Amino acid sequence: MREIRTEIEIDAPPEAVWEVLADIDSYDEWNPHLPHVSGDLREGESIEITVDRIGERRQTMTVRVSTVEPVKRLQWIGTVGSKWVFEGRHTFDLYSLDEGRTRLINHERVSGFLTPFVLSDEPQRDYDRMNHALKERAERRT
Repeated sequence: MREIRTEIEIDAPPEAVWEVLADIDSYDEWNPHLPHVSGDLREGESIEITVDRIGERRQTMTVRVSTVEPVKRLQWIGTVGSKWVFEGRHTFDLYSLDEGRTRLINHERVSGFLTPFVLSDEPQRDYDRMNHALKERAERRT
């Protein structure tokens, strides 16, 4: 198992950050790592995501939404074959800070024997790019 974990503080309240994060139809306007997400963002539903990693080909996959806790947590799970082959649990956690600010923890737990072949050498950089883009969009809206 491997975990990718990044975090960022955003000068906007969790409600504003959630509004950007949950508006998957607008990802193409701001998200460099997930430039396309479509489907119904409800627990148990499948959504299609396109992943753009620096220096790699874009990949499109279908994932299952496992958790939607407005203003707190969004999580989806993607598998290749079965969880023994590859499983990724991508989670966005929002924490309220003082003065109307938010801490975003953007992390993914990946497992399965394909993990070394599926992950890039520097997955944090892609997550950091997404975090900064989310921060910029949420702060502009407030």
